[in-house]
Amino acid sequence: GSTSLLGTALDDSWSSVTTIPGSMSFVFEGVSYTQFSVSSNGWLRLGSGIPTTSEATNSVTSTSNIPKIYGLWDDLSTGTNGGVSYVVTGSAPNRILKVQWLVNAPFSTTSPINCTYQVWLYETTGVIEMRYGSMATA
Repeated sequence: GSTSLLGTALDDSWSSVTTIPGSMSFVFEGVSYTQFSVSSNGWLRLGSGIPTTSEATNSVTSTSNIPKIYGLWDDLSTGTNGGVSYVVTGSAPNRILKVQWLVNAPFSTTSPINCTYQVWLYETTGVIEMRYGSMATA
């Protein structure tokens, strides 16, 4: 039941701006957001602005693509069987936007994915939860 934002074999890519379904909003740093976009490099950007760069280098002092939330921010790719997708669960006012990355670390567009993780944004509480599944080893 999820919606795809990015498909397979993508490196340094980002999605178009997506409106969170059901008129859901997420408050971050005192601002209410109803739209977001994602990057194959592991970050999620809140708001209506179109990402300006893929930001494969994870610099937390970067002022590009803000505000952003990063579950695993690095030079990643979606591999031969990966992608980024989302789903909204629950009912108002207790919904959760769940964004899932199936990616490669380090990046490879010609290998199967080796990292699975999610970022959950909670509508009413503003909680941000990171959930990690199988992850690549050093």
